[in-house]
Amino acid sequence: MGSQKRFDKWTAGLLGAGVIVSAWFVHVPRTEASQPLAVYAEPVYSSLILVKQGALEEQSADGFMSSEFYGGSETLDLLKQLRQACARSDLRLTHETNSEDLDGNRSTSFYVNGDSHHYVVFYRYNRESTRLSKIRSLYGTDKDSHSPLIRTAGKLALVYVSSGSDKDKYNDRLEPIFDSLLKEMK
Repeated sequence: MGSQKRFDKWTAGLLGAGVIVSAWFVHVPRTEASQPLAVYAEPVYSSLILVKQGALEEQSADGFMSSEFYGGSETLDLLKQLRQACARSDLRLTHETNSEDLDGNRSTSFYVNGDSHHYVVFYRYNRESTRLSKIRSLYGTDKDSHSPLIRTAGKLALVYVSSGSDKDKYNDRLEPIFDSLLKEMK
């Protein structure tokens, strides 16, 4: 009989706690954190316009253009030409990543055909001397080379880096693309 009373008290306590918690959920006003995710289907930055193949359009109402991030419309045009030339050679550039260092030097990297063992990096430096030293420190040479595939012109550098069993798999297809893109820059 004593164990039955303990069980009844425990059950009553559990039910009472459930009622209190339920009442709290009903009466507490909803905050942003407790809103369902469907409410946030619209973009957080309503002026942000994204394009499938990179940020090629205006990014905000204050006049910041994606071409400014890439270092001007000339650089943005080269990136667009790189994507198009690779597509014509059945090479998909995926996983676009953009970065900028503290000095304003920029890079855009892509996986080739979605494979992280093969990637292309487009560098844009503020000065040619910076490009020379940075490329040398990253790849051991500042000259055009075949492995890794490096092509440079002025403040720009295009690099194809690969690793694993299929190392240099795309060299023959990317080399003429790099050469033709940077030919006008030299």
